[in-house]
Amino acid sequence: ELYVVVRAEMWDDRGHKVVYVEDSSWIDETHEFESGVQESEGGSLRFDMKMDVNYNPNDYSAGNAFQSQVFNIAEAIYNDWLFWNANSGIFFDDTAEVHFEPGYGDDGSYYQPFWNEITVADGPTDNDGWDDSVMMHEWNHFADDLYGCDDSPGGSHSFFKNTGDTELAFSEGYANYYQSAARQLAGDPNARIYFDVTTAGGVNNVDLETFAASNPTLNSVFNEGAIAGMLWDLQDGADPVNDANDRIGYGVRPNQDIFTDPAYESNGDIFDDTCNVYVWLKAWHDTGKPATRDTAAAVSQNIGYTPPGFDGVVAAGQSVQAAAADAMNLMPTALATGYRWWKQLTWVVDTSTSMAGPKLDGAKTVINEQLNDLNNDPQGVDFNLYTFNHEGFANTKVFENEFYADRITNQINGLAATSSLDLDCGSIVYGLGAMKQALVNKRAGDLWLFTDGR
Repeated sequence: ELYVVVRAEMWDDRGHKVVYVEDSSWIDETHEFESGVQESEGGSLRFDMKMDVNYNPNDYSAGNAFQSQVFNIAEAIYNDWLFWNANSGIFFDDTAEVHFEPGYGDDGSYYQPFWNEITVADGPTDNDGWDDSVMMHEWNHFADDLYGCDDSPGGSHSFFKNTGDTELAFSEGYANYYQSAARQLAGDPNARIYFDVTTAGGVNNVDLETFAASNPTLNSVFNEGAIAGMLWDLQDGADPVNDANDRIGYGVRPNQDIFTDPAYESNGDIFDDTCNVYVWLKAWHDTGKPATRDTAAAVSQNIGYTPPGFDGVVAAGQSVQAAAADAMNLMPTALATGYRWWKQLTWVVDTSTSMAGPKLDGAKTVINEQLNDLNNDPQGVDFNLYTFNHEGFANTKVFENEFYADRITNQINGLAATSSLDLDCGSIVYGLGAMKQALVNKRAGDLWLFTDGR
């Protein structure tokens, strides 16, 4: 009597076990599947163990869909491993232990660092057995734990909310990016999309290429989607037609090099490292990666470059004296955080009626001269423009985080007086309050105020 046993394991050509998938019980048995028994007196035999992918979410035993999920998990993790060893300076020589058991009741996928184990959700509300993005994301946490910086505090996180912690955001954002990069190497034509299919048949997907444009209020160093979009833009090819700030594409190697380089991975002391986007950007610069205007533009359009602790807003009706004092109080916080290699220039322009004519024209001339002088700075200049007038206390954003003159010249030349009241020169316009608002999310740059008021 003969039969075949197939175990949920994948090995490399050196005889190293890359991944195995087991149940979630205390025994932790590797999944294995047996063929039917055949008797033979000799000759050839055929063992048909075709796996059925017709999955019924209401019946975990439907067909052999469970078998298909087990091997889909193993293949996805194997693709993670292949990508790592094709694009990293450190060879990944550890084995991934993955738990998956339909009906066990794990409603979320996660990595457990104490046991170095990955658990793939089995339902009933969310079965991740088909969700390559999810399980490959968790494998990157495993890799980060063994070879990366790995100082995330963990906790609740989502593409669509800011975490409040830059290390958690970067850890989750890098894992979001990594699964797409690994799927791209494996030939997935939709690799830029992070997908998560729910048991009920719903699909949650996020396009890393368009996340910044679709979610402008989330473009922050505290958001995992913004981090993932930044890393994806640095990797993929330039797309100036559909994304005017995406004019570079360095491939996958630079991102992976930094992930394990001591400049990022061991940036602190033996007790603590700092594993956020600021340290990653500094490592990018210090290890000789292209610290250029185009790189800065791709970074800024995704994360908005938001120094932590610099998120105040001017109070309505605030006095000139109070605004000046508060603006000065904000500066030490801003200067003490963050990192960038590019410059930053912010213009704040009074568009009260009294500014119409030569005054406003003069302001536009100065701004255009500065733009022409700085536009081709090889490391880049982050240009920002806001307007205000004596009728209110809130600035109007004309543009932020722009690096290319061809995108903003028309907006500068289009500045015009906008207030309805024609007050004499010297009216109170709360210029310092406007400056304070413009300083939000800025650090270590230059700011020019154009006004005839006080």
